[in-house]
Parts: sequence; structure tokens; C-alpha cells
Amino acid sequence: MPQIPLFPLGMALFPSVTLPLRIFEQRYLRLVAETLKTDSGFGVALIRNGREVGRASVWPVGLTVQIVDWSQGEEGLLHIQVRGGRRFRILETHRAEDGLLIGDEVEWLPDEPARPVPANCDGLLEVLRELKQHAAMLSLQFAPVDSADALSWQLAQLLPLEDRSACGTSGHLGSPGAPGQYRRQPGSLELRISPCGPVNPRSGGVYCATDPQRGTRMCRR
Repeated sequence: MPQIPLFPLGMALFPSVTLPLRIFEQRYLRLVAETLKTDSGFGVALIRNGREVGRASVWPVGLTVQIVDWSQGEEGLLHIQVRGGRRFRILETHRAEDGLLIGDEVEWLPDEPARPVPANCDGLLEVLRELKQHAAMLSLQFAPVDSADALSWQLAQLLPLEDRSACGTSGHLGSPGAPGQYRRQPGSLELRISPCGPVNPRSGGVYCATDPQRGTRMCRR
């Protein structure tokens, strides 16, 4: 099984989504330099405990990323853009001498066959289009929505989910589902987001996700 160097993230990243990162710690500067030199990639995983700066433990499902752009900032700060790729499950980890987290053993998760976006999901496509225009989302870059899974990944990236681990760990990232529905096992969290059908994607400019188990509704203007 391959070893993969890991970059802990404070937010979930999903396949085919491009995310900007600022790099300044020496271990990650070395990681980026080696990645650029060898034209390889590295892994990212959602933080379970800790923070991006310092030491952190991560949830057991990660994503390979490729560096698609980079620039040198002031005082040694490096700006990179990474694009999410293949999903994997982390079985064991260790730390390098400089503290870089390494996935000792990872298991590649199977790629799902591409499924077309159902014809009755026009409402979700409109929600996604309007979410992408939100000022806070302009730093993200998205591939065209050419499948049902792509629609699910991108909605999961943008919607204001209260429990990000529900999508970024053994849930939606670990097992893609139908558009508009995300699940996490264990914990039995099921998050329903505007089920496909004749829905109105706008309600006073507010986008909402509902957690039926908690009876809560999470909205973003």
C-alpha cells in the first residue's frame, strides 16, 4: 500500500474542486517543493482534533490533490491552488522528523461510475449556480457539473453544513450518494438538501439544509 504525505485541512475538500492554500510552515514548504519537483501530489484530510498550524489528527478519509498553480508571496509565504482528486481511507499514520503527518497505509476508495444528473434536479443546479456567485466562494474553482456525483460534491463543498465531518470523513466523501442527500455512518446522520424535484431554489435569497434527526435547519444568505 502507498504512503501519502498529509496536509490537515480545517474544511472538507471534494473531488474536482480547486482550493487556495497559504503555506508558511517549513514542513509544508518542503512538501510543496518536493511535489512541484516530482510533479506528484499529496493528500489532504479534514482535521479531527487540533488546528492547521501545529499538530493535528485527521479523520480517516482523505483526498489526493494536485498543485495547479502557485506564486511566491512576501516573507516566505507561498500561495498554491490545489485540485481534489482520488479518495482514500487512512489506515495508519506516523510523523516525520519535522512533524509532517504521513499516511503509512492507505486504501484507495473505488471510483463510482459516472451517472447523469437527473432531469428533475434543475432546482439543485440553480442553487449551485447561485451559491458559486456568493462573494465568499469566489476563491474556489469548480469543474463543470457533468454527473450526479459532481453535483453532490459541489453542493457539499458550498452548503453551510453544521457538521463538516458528516461530508468529509466516512460520509459523503467516503461514499457518494444521490444529489441532495448525504449520509454518515456511524452516527446515522442524514442530511437532506433540497431533494430533486420541482423546487424553488430561492427563498428570499436564503439557502437551507435540514438535519431531520436534530430537527435543525442551517441557512446561508
